[in-house]
Amino acid sequence: MLIVESVFVVLIVIWWMVFRWLPAWRWLTVTVGVACVAAILSGWFPAFMLARLRVPEAALPPCAPSVSIVVLGGGTRFDDDLQRYVPQRDSDTKLGTALSLYRRCEQASSHCTIFLSGGDPQRHGIAEAEAFHRDLLALGVPDRDIRPEDRSLNTYQNAKYTTPMLGAPGSSQVYLVTAPYHMRRALAMFGRFGVAPIAVASPLAGPLTHDFFRPIRPMLENVRLTLAGVHEVLGLVQLRMYMALGWY
Repeated sequence: MLIVESVFVVLIVIWWMVFRWLPAWRWLTVTVGVACVAAILSGWFPAFMLARLRVPEAALPPCAPSVSIVVLGGGTRFDDDLQRYVPQRDSDTKLGTALSLYRRCEQASSHCTIFLSGGDPQRHGIAEAEAFHRDLLALGVPDRDIRPEDRSLNTYQNAKYTTPMLGAPGSSQVYLVTAPYHMRRALAMFGRFGVAPIAVASPLAGPLTHDFFRPIRPMLENVRLTLAGVHEVLGLVQLRMYMALGWY
């Protein structure tokens, strides 16, 4: 998220410079600033942006004899109650979605494998795949049906390192599980490696309700989703630029 935060800092600096050095434009900068803050805090801007990042959902096809479920990491956070690093809240819902797909395949008597993709880009000392792995075992998924990929530090590497683990193209039915705002870019990355997975977006985590910031938590959630959305928009721009240059 460092790139996103840097963009926001640059925009704020530009806004302040216009406000400070162009007095004739001061009324306009104040109006624009207030309008932007209101659009973000009210939820209108993140909802508008995330609606355009979502991939249209389709009914799931019947499970094939062999099924691969790829779950992409989304960071880890320290849990004060458990005293350890756990998946971020939006990643917790990915586990629930992956588990539902796994149970669905079990009922169809399919052979199902869950691939957990994510290294340690935050340098917390634990890979996202490892945190996922631990939680899936606790949820009752056998270790033999879990395959971690713990080297990737971004979406490109998620696709690059996971694709060889899936076996020959067409050998299994591939489902891709990630956050709804991340799905469009993730599908594009896997497509570059010849994989056309079935998109299954996990639900967004709800706002926290038991912390000090509870009265303003919905507004903080809107800021969080705005940052996530801008991150994805910049990621898609970067992807298209790299594709045009032949780098991907």
